Amino acid sequence: MRDIELGRAILSHANLRGANLERANLNKVNFWGANLSGANLFLTEMNHADLRDTNLRGVDLRGAQMVAVNLSGANLEGANSEDAWLLDGILWNTICPNGEVVVKYCSIGGERRSLC
Repeated sequence: MRDIELGRAILSHANLRGANLERANLNKVNFWGANLSGANLFLTEMNHADLRDTNLRGVDLRGAQMVAVNLSGANLEGANSEDAWLLDGILWNTICPNGEVVVKYCSIGGERRSLC
């Protein structure tokens, strides 16, 4: 059961620092440039979400399922992405949980894979 359902929402440049979005269903949500640092996205499902240039430092992404998600320019440093997976994702200049920068990665039509 999903506790939070967000569809076709625009939350660009919003300050959602520390927000609890555990088990949320985020369908076609635009978080472009938002601050989600320290947020709880445990077991969250994201479909066609836009997380470009989003601050995701220290986010709990354990078990998150992401399909067609744009993470270009996002900062995931210190995030816990254990068992999270990404399918049809875009990562350009994305900072991964280990601090490594992914210069270019695109998995359109590929297999699901770990986040970084």
